[in-house]
Amino acid sequence: MPSFSSTAIVPTFNRAEYLPETLRALQSQRLPFAEIIVIDDGSDDGTEELVKREFPKIRYVKTPNRGVPHARNLGAQLADSEWITFCDSDDLLEEDYTSKIDYLTGRRPEIDLVYVNFRFLNNGKTSQDTYSKLPADFFSGATEEHGFLRKIPEILPKIMFNQFLWPTGMSMRKEAFSLIGGYDNRFRHVGSEDLEFTLRAISMLNFAFSTTAISCIRKHGNNLSANTILQLKGEITILSHYLTTHPFARVNEDTIQKSIVRRRNALIVLTFEKGDFASVLNQSRQLGLSERSLKSNIKFLISLLPRPIRKGIWSVIIKIRH
Repeated sequence: MPSFSSTAIVPTFNRAEYLPETLRALQSQRLPFAEIIVIDDGSDDGTEELVKREFPKIRYVKTPNRGVPHARNLGAQLADSEWITFCDSDDLLEEDYTSKIDYLTGRRPEIDLVYVNFRFLNNGKTSQDTYSKLPADFFSGATEEHGFLRKIPEILPKIMFNQFLWPTGMSMRKEAFSLIGGYDNRFRHVGSEDLEFTLRAISMLNFAFSTTAISCIRKHGNNLSANTILQLKGEITILSHYLTTHPFARVNEDTIQKSIVRRRNALIVLTFEKGDFASVLNQSRQLGLSERSLKSNIKFLISLLPRPIRKGIWSVIIKIRH
């Protein structure tokens, strides 16, 4: 008897091009989902007509555009199953996804939350899985069984520098989702908004990670994650928030601060390349001299120069780089 009964929740906004493949993958599970719910966050690209025409058995709910955190929370609220599984509307779950999670939960009923290994899908080609690209000793000390890792030591420092826990393919008990308060809609316009939820979840819940790649994250031009500057700014905002609001973060304060410094330095370099000198100055002034990298200090000093001079130097640098 399966121990894993889950509702698949698919938040979507103007993804009619990719949504059918996502839904077909969810419907093709060897162990079927108890229910699939599409939360349409105000699409105007024909998503409603598409779902109702081609997927009449899938539950469809349309709301005004309120952001993906609200859509995920609403899906969780509407779900009737013990478990909920999230899948973004341009991503895919492998056909053995549910059977593998069932295998784990049947043997480890204490698990509240499962994240999974994944591959990127770009123009029909899949990349090497994320787990294989991590350092060899990355999971040293973790308990491994049945293709899953549990009790991963120093998980917070690890994801500060290698964020391998993504929302697509994340399954958790609905009760646990409610316990930690779901997604925070205050971060709807912030890059990497799901990181805020992830930090709370791994701080409070008993979780496991599948070493087998059982999800695919689609890469395309409209991915918010493709906007590196937006993502870095969002990560800085979220890490700063987490540091001041969650007790678990204080144990790892030095690591989190170093991670914020690293992101600010990366942001200085990227915004300089865009000619956004105001952002370069803003980020630089939030770092001490010793915290700024050599590249950041050079870009900071150039940004301080009078406009005609800095523009001329910048133009030469960009020309040489490209």
